[in-house]
Amino acid sequence: MKKLRNVRLLSATNAPASSVNENATVALHLDLEQFVGLAVDYNVAMNKVESYKMAMKPYLARYIAAGYTSISNGAKGKGQPPKPKANELSYVEIKGLFDDKCVNSNPPIEYSKEAAASGKSPYSNALGQFIQNFKLALQTGEWGNNSSRDKKNLETTAEPKEKRGSKERKPATVDSVSKSLLEKGLTTQQLLDVLDKVCKECSCDAWTYRVVKTDHPKK
Repeated sequence: MKKLRNVRLLSATNAPASSVNENATVALHLDLEQFVGLAVDYNVAMNKVESYKMAMKPYLARYIAAGYTSISNGAKGKGQPPKPKANELSYVEIKGLFDDKCVNSNPPIEYSKEAAASGKSPYSNALGQFIQNFKLALQTGEWGNNSSRDKKNLETTAEPKEKRGSKERKPATVDSVSKSLLEKGLTTQQLLDVLDKVCKECSCDAWTYRVVKTDHPKK
């Protein structure tokens, strides 16, 4: 093969500066066009999310008013699912409605049922998350899309619980104060000094209190 002489590959390093700047400007404009489009779609989607949440609130309020606070468990292994308790919505019914919605959506919502590395399939993960979100919504009255995160937020914003063992402090009485002083193991002189200080605090211009030692008559 005949070698070509005096031929150079035109690259970003040796291309004319004006050409490089023009290409970069075009690329930036295309990126900006894509980004702005995505940002607008995001805002529209967020507005839809809020409208969906508002539309769901009345239904959740009805379930809660009817006494429903949770959802029954699904079947374990090949056994039959347990019968819902009085305060539970039916897991079987909700799962059936979830599946119908996915199939009848346009386009259909498809989750693979093949087990992933975690041992769970995308379908079981999606259904499990949906059930957990539903359970939390029955407690809060508002739908969320991440029950684990929403629970942490609720715990953070909740009022702190009283520490274990903490008791309401009883008002001080003469007996309780004197008992406390005697239990501290003070000497007689120290107790007298405490009493003398109390007398000074209680004295005023009209009255003066002081500790007086009185000898008892001999029997």
